[in-house]
Amino acid sequence: MSQRNKPNDFLDEVFSELDKNLTSNESQEELLKRVLSYNSGNSINYRTNYNSRVVKRPSLPTINQIGEFSGRYDCFQKLLMNVDYGPNNSSEYVEGHAEALNKYMAQAQAASKDLSVVEARVNEEITKYNHINRERIFVKGYYDGLIYVYRALKKSKELIVTKIQNELRKGLNL
Repeated sequence: MSQRNKPNDFLDEVFSELDKNLTSNESQEELLKRVLSYNSGNSINYRTNYNSRVVKRPSLPTINQIGEFSGRYDCFQKLLMNVDYGPNNSSEYVEGHAEALNKYMAQAQAASKDLSVVEARVNEEITKYNHINRERIFVKGYYDGLIYVYRALKKSKELIVTKIQNELRKGLNL
C-alpha cells in the first residue's frame, strides 16, 4: 500500500488538527515540529517512558564546511569535529553518539598515520552492534555514532583521493 493510500497518514492527521482551530501557541509549535520532522526524512520516532522524541541522525559536513585539510587524519578529524545534532535531539542519543565519536577520535589520534586500523575496529564494532537490541536511545545514538565514524573514514579517503587527483591534474596542466 502506498504512502498516499494509508488511512492514518500523517498529513491527514495534521489537516484534521488544523481543522480543530488550534488556538494555543504550544500546540502550534508542536505541530510545526512534527511537520518539520516529517519533511526531513532522516528522523525516527522512539518511545521513551511516557512521551515520544524525535531523533535525527546528523549528516556529514560538506567539503565547504570542513575547509582545507593537510592529510587524511586532518580531514577525518574535521569531519568528526563539525557534528550538528540540532536542537530537538534527545540528550541520551547525543551522549551515545558523542561517545562513539570520542572513542574513535582517540584511536585515530593514536594511529594517525594508518587509519585503516581504525576502520577495521569500527567495522568489528558495527558488526557486533548489528546483533544488539538498539531500542534504548543511548545505544541507538552510539550505533549511529559508529556509522557516522565509518562514513567519515570513507569520506576522508574519498576527499584525499580527489585532492591528489586535482594536484596531479594541475601538475600535468590538464
